[in-house]
Amino acid sequence: MYGTVYVHYVASGAGAGVDDRYNHSGRYTTEDGTVSANVDLVAASDCLNAVKRVVVDVNYTSDPLPGLRAVTERLRAVAGTWHRVRALELSMRSSVSRLHRHSADAAEHMGDIEKVGNALSAIFPGLRELKLGETSNNRITRALYEQLVGHYANQLMVLYSKHPVTVPYGRQLEQIKVVAIDGDDFPGYQLPRMRPDNIESMLLKWLPASHSWAAFRADGDSQAIEFPRLRRLGVSYSGPNKTNVVVGQHLDDGPRALQFPALRHLAIENPQTVCPLLKHAVFPSRLESIEIVASTAMLEQVASIALPETRSLAIHIPSQARGGASALPNAKRILDRAGGCKKKELVVGDTSLQVPPEDIAGTGLTRLVVAAPTCVDSMFGFIDTHPDLDSLTLSNLALDEIVSDISIPESGARALMAPLDTRIRTLSFKIRRQLYSPDLAIPVAKYLLLRIPTLAEFFAPEIPRRPIVDFISEHVQR
Repeated sequence: MYGTVYVHYVASGAGAGVDDRYNHSGRYTTEDGTVSANVDLVAASDCLNAVKRVVVDVNYTSDPLPGLRAVTERLRAVAGTWHRVRALELSMRSSVSRLHRHSADAAEHMGDIEKVGNALSAIFPGLRELKLGETSNNRITRALYEQLVGHYANQLMVLYSKHPVTVPYGRQLEQIKVVAIDGDDFPGYQLPRMRPDNIESMLLKWLPASHSWAAFRADGDSQAIEFPRLRRLGVSYSGPNKTNVVVGQHLDDGPRALQFPALRHLAIENPQTVCPLLKHAVFPSRLESIEIVASTAMLEQVASIALPETRSLAIHIPSQARGGASALPNAKRILDRAGGCKKKELVVGDTSLQVPPEDIAGTGLTRLVVAAPTCVDSMFGFIDTHPDLDSLTLSNLALDEIVSDISIPESGARALMAPLDTRIRTLSFKIRRQLYSPDLAIPVAKYLLLRIPTLAEFFAPEIPRRPIVDFISEHVQR
């Protein structure tokens, strides 16, 4: 019944109330704040041996250490050591300004940081999973996180961290199987050393330009680094990157091959320039899914290489991409090559990038999202040129200069109007109220509801509900 223990600390003056989401059974006032936890309820129910996961949430002002000391004291008061706990989730949020958080000097508090880290490590000696959440960019918090990762380096199998972490020199994550680290574009950040032969899932977010793959290099310094068990890989970059994948500690170590023979799912992202990983990665001939979040330069890069065959392909052109003239042609080339793909998605989040239906015709899209202004006639063009489309989302539908006939017969409407040749099940559009009256969208909505019998979900938040509901009841519902 009680597989998880929750402990929530709020510092005096932190400006946040005690979190009631977890039905905490006890609240304890300390000199610096309030601890709310369900540990006594778990103990009273004789369920301590059933606890496998502990969730700790600390809301502090400038220093998280008093809160963590209060948390460890509460846990120790119930059970000195939680031998059966295998997972710890830890988040620490500050209520003070970003400037003050950055000014905190972790070196001055290193002794206290080590004490708190050692106390947590002693309470949970059997951890296999560590999930490190928000830090509010506090240097003390980050130092504590690194202390914990270093302590558990030899036994962790799962590590999630929302900020860059390292391990002490000469150590590595020996047993890690699942790892997700947010590099936060931290200058000079290098990943902690890991054994590539153990890893099954890896998500590396917002890696800086100086990122290298030295963390996975074997002592023999072979020309290839192999990840024999890795099935899921996600890598994103947050700025201008080196054109080479640097596997060693220095540029002159040179690029080497990165081999992923067991890979099934690949996600790559760089909204500003090319993806260094692609230049040296060796993938299997077929994957289950590929997701690409790309700049114009990266789309050109991907279009120039042979991607593995895949069952699912998603291409995202984000707002930061500032798509140039080659963005859509290269996206189309990538989609056209994925002939045997059953699921194809194109998400154009760049509001400056117009998407004419004819520019992406024949790609076999099953999902399309367009953020740029799109006229009603283009919407029908998307439907007409993509018979396999299952989902269509238009974030900025323009309602002027409609050429298409969207009139509806007054009687026997459904019987008189042939269905459109489409499989769309989900259709969504938004209009700009500053430019168009919501009433102008009502005829468009009615026409779509009548002509697309496969439609299961329709979302148009600006349109008045009552006319549409009445129309559906009278003409659409069987």
